[in-house]
Amino acid sequence: MFLRFIAVMSLAWAVSGCVTTNQHSLSGSDLQSFKLAEVRVVVPPEASIVGYDGINEYLAGRNVPNYELNAATETEEAKQWTRDHLAARIKGAMQQNLAGTFNGNRPVRAEVTVHGFMLSSAVQRIVVGGNYHMVADVTLVDAKTGAVIVAYPKMVHVVQALNGWAGAIVQAAYDAANSPGERVVKGFAEQYRGWLLKT
Repeated sequence: MFLRFIAVMSLAWAVSGCVTTNQHSLSGSDLQSFKLAEVRVVVPPEASIVGYDGINEYLAGRNVPNYELNAATETEEAKQWTRDHLAARIKGAMQQNLAGTFNGNRPVRAEVTVHGFMLSSAVQRIVVGGNYHMVADVTLVDAKTGAVIVAYPKMVHVVQALNGWAGAIVQAAYDAANSPGERVVKGFAEQYRGWLLKT
């Protein structure tokens, strides 16, 4: 548990200190020629996924007693379910944001490889502070040849969360009605689209 905490805090530190300087040289005509053919999302076993809110859907249909909740989320089945669920969320968000953007004739594929996804807990945000964030590589490739068109390694999207006792209480109430996981995934896709379009 201690090593897991250290890993989480290291990722949070890396994200908090990250400044996006990545730019691309695609022209407006290049972007207008693209047509989204597919989105592929990979969440490998080594990806750091912490505090994922979708796990509640996994637990809901299994009648797990409260005292066994932590153990139930650490099984290989639960971890695989989480990776698959997160991948589906990201795929949907990317398709929604890019399908309407690319209306040309050249089929392209967006490939996403997730490195980290974290929804900091209320305890962490009270004690040391934290946020919600996602880190992933996004590569746009030619769907016919597989040639890389443009790559954005380790793109970071951060959704700020309220910290401290009062902040954690307010944040919990907001998150109950607005899934933080959905906000992170949607924001990530929107950020990538904005980066491509240079907006």
